[in-house]
Order: sequence, then structure tokens, then C-alpha cells
Amino acid sequence: MKKTVLLITAAAAIAGSAVAAEKIPGVFKRNDKEKDGLLNKEEFIAARIAGSKDWAIKQGGGLEDWNKKFPEPEKQFGEEFAKWDTNGDGSVDVKEFLNKGKKKK
Repeated sequence: MKKTVLLITAAAAIAGSAVAAEKIPGVFKRNDKEKDGLLNKEEFIAARIAGSKDWAIKQGGGLEDWNKKFPEPEKQFGEEFAKWDTNGDGSVDVKEFLNKGKKKK
């Protein structure tokens, strides 16, 4: 009985992780316009601009608030790209995307 409960719990945890992991790569895939498994700087910036505008609208602030927060979006998201590209190869791969620019300790 204990083994069954343990196996069911482990299976549920794995399934939950798989569902969560599937969502993020879907976002990654939609923004990977070249379909090469990487986000180049232009793809990354375009995705962040579109995503942040959508978020601002859904939050009720609208584009006016977005423009205040991001007066130079290409520059601001370009700087963010440099942080997310943790290995410095000029692109963001899925692992870097999932880590959101946080370097492993």
C-alpha cells in the first residue's frame, strides 16, 4: 500500500512538472521565428515587447502606462537579452529561457 501511494505521488509530481514544462517551451516555440531552437536578439526583443504590452493591457494600465515603463523598449529588452544569454553565445536557448537569465550557483 505504501509503495502504491508513493508511486502515485511520484507519478503526479512528474506529470505536474511535465505540464508546467510544456507551457514554457510553447511560448519559446512561438517566439522562435527561425525555428532553430534559439531566440536571437531580435526574436527575444520582439517577444518581450509583445508580451509586456499584452500584460499591461490585461492589467488595465494600457499602452500609455507601458510607454512610461518602457520608453526605450529595444534598448531595455536588449539589455535584458544580454542577461538571459548566460553563456554569451548571442542567443537564448530553452535552458536559458527557463532560467530567465539566472546563472547557476
